[in-house]
Amino acid sequence: MKLLRKLLCVGLLATMLLPILSACAGEKDEPDSQPAAEDLTVVADQKSEYVLIYPAGATDAEMKEYRQFNSLMREKLSVFINLKSDAEVASVEGTKEILLGLTNRPESQSAYSRLETDQVGFYAIDGQISIVSNFDGGFILAAKEFLNRYVTEDQKLVVPSDLSVRIQGSIGYLYEEVSNTQDIDGDDPYVIEHEGSYYYCWSDGGVMVAKIDGLNNIVKDDGVRVFDRKQGGFENVWAPELHYIDGEWYIYVAMCEGTTDNAAHRMYCLKGTSQDPTDPFVLVGKVTDPTDKWAIDGTVFRYDGELYTVWSGWPGDTDGQQNLYIAHMSNPWTIDSERVLISSPTKSYERYDTNPSVNEGPAVLINGDTIIVVYSCNGSWGDNYSLSAVYCQGDLLMKSKGWTKLDKPLLTKGPKCYGPGHCSFTTAEDGSLWVVYHANIQAGTGWSGRSVRIQPVEWKDGLPYIGSTKLKVKLPHLSLTLGEVVEE
Repeated sequence: MKLLRKLLCVGLLATMLLPILSACAGEKDEPDSQPAAEDLTVVADQKSEYVLIYPAGATDAEMKEYRQFNSLMREKLSVFINLKSDAEVASVEGTKEILLGLTNRPESQSAYSRLETDQVGFYAIDGQISIVSNFDGGFILAAKEFLNRYVTEDQKLVVPSDLSVRIQGSIGYLYEEVSNTQDIDGDDPYVIEHEGSYYYCWSDGGVMVAKIDGLNNIVKDDGVRVFDRKQGGFENVWAPELHYIDGEWYIYVAMCEGTTDNAAHRMYCLKGTSQDPTDPFVLVGKVTDPTDKWAIDGTVFRYDGELYTVWSGWPGDTDGQQNLYIAHMSNPWTIDSERVLISSPTKSYERYDTNPSVNEGPAVLINGDTIIVVYSCNGSWGDNYSLSAVYCQGDLLMKSKGWTKLDKPLLTKGPKCYGPGHCSFTTAEDGSLWVVYHANIQAGTGWSGRSVRIQPVEWKDGLPYIGSTKLKVKLPHLSLTLGEVVEE
């Protein structure tokens, strides 16, 4: 369960379990000592001989946990360790297997049978290591604690040959109060959760990506420039979005090629070079419909197996009005249909600023058969910037008349929150839906005063409900209590 990951950081678990490390190593009188050399299986230059085995019938939720463990192994060990199902790898005497969860291997079945109620454990049985749990989310607890105990600082996997541990565990939620007025510098924030990790994407001399601890820590401190605008001679890099599509990372970003003239803005697609979105991205090409007109703030979504893009564009060739358009895609970088108008700034609440009049920054939510595009209206430079939405049924998404606009906006200015807009959506640790957006603490500070905000989203009558701006929010965090270690 991905909800466990934030409070199970290595430092915390190390502090909690330091007194019992020696018990697993068989040295009960010296808590800080390493296991005796004769009791160790040390894998240094041969770390890749280990294979991670998961159940052949694993659910999607279980696979997220197993892939997360595989990712953690890659981070902690300098070489790749294969992740394979128990249907792909036959159990052979002498092979180095780490069995994840309740696999078909007899060793895994035996390990699981040792657990009592609400326990996690890791066992060395017949030369194989089994990591198991019998409560929801317990596997990640067991896996992270296994890594904390047996991966050394110099990236070696060092485990006792007689390893056999059980840990009582209980879980629940705490709610941390987070302030939305900390002046966390940022605009057009895009946050995505993927397989247990959060990533924050923004523009700064190109495209930046940071792996962040969670929604309470949307910061740029550890950001990496994954694409430099100078690589293609680009200017005015705006509002990048990070997406994971069909097993690959992509970034959609508005840029001007070879000029600083705003009229040259078009959407471009970048593709990741690895499964780590903080690694470099390469330019795939321009994403455009047959009109090839001004375009910014492109986003993508999949519905009923088909890929679509929504963006903000001009109806003609000159500035004055920004509409929202949708088009079908044949692949993540190619539009293969005409653009279809789905929203123009026609409501009175969208027309406080009319030079130009604006619909921009689309973000897509899907609720059953309903497609919802949340967008920003009014001028991004003013205090009246706000969020609204248009929606349609899935079978009408490529028809202009199929889209309905809200009669009133989703989010407007409030105290210490001026110009709230350009949002993205993600999930908190308990699976609840949250909106990430920018706003200004002080009125009249325009583009220079933006900071990142978060708050929960509810559903009412099948549509998202944000309510008023929140200066403080209660962000869910996992609370974990470990009991005593039991040694077999």
